[in-house]
Amino acid sequence: MHFSAWSFMTLLRMIKTMNKPYSTKAVGSRIRIRRDHIGLSREDLAQLAGISVRQLADIELGHTSMSVKSLVRLVEVLNVSADYILFGQEIEENDVHQFVSDLLKHYDITKK
Repeated sequence: MHFSAWSFMTLLRMIKTMNKPYSTKAVGSRIRIRRDHIGLSREDLAQLAGISVRQLADIELGHTSMSVKSLVRLVEVLNVSADYILFGQEIEENDVHQFVSDLLKHYDITKK
């Protein structure tokens, strides 16, 4: 089975946050803060991400969640990771290496 680094990082973040509630309001707030930080209007971001202004407003206000497709478009335009948007922090590369090492040890996977 082949996993990309993004898959491992996302899986790691999901495991670390399993007991934490997912908050559409927090996700929306992080999108709005980043949008403001880079100087984009809501209309500009919506257009660049290929979503409607109403949909973006609903996401930013925490009234709705978004599709994976919308998430990918938003993180590309905002130049942040999905981990930051969804969970509020970046995953460090060392965390990924440690996770993979622990996973390999747990399942007794060795090089043959």
